[in-house]
Amino acid sequence: MVVSHAVTSSPDPHPSDGRTVGAQICRRRLQRDWKLRSLAGRAGLTVSYLSDIERDRTIPSLPALQRIAEALETNARDLLRGTDPYDRP
Repeated sequence: MVVSHAVTSSPDPHPSDGRTVGAQICRRRLQRDWKLRSLAGRAGLTVSYLSDIERDRTIPSLPALQRIAEALETNARDLLRGTDPYDRP
């Protein structure tokens, strides 16, 4: 099965203000110039599940978040930093 994704011309294709876990994951993936498929493979997740996380359509389970963090060579705490709605200025 081939999964295709629309390509946008904006520098940050994430629609949120960058304060969601999905936005954090997307930003770090793009900093590495990885496609969704690359991060999904490294984390052992499906492309569609990772896409849903990045687009804030679903919240990752703790095990999935840990696997994503390890693939991005960071930790779950860093991916969650700044995502608390009560922590906003």
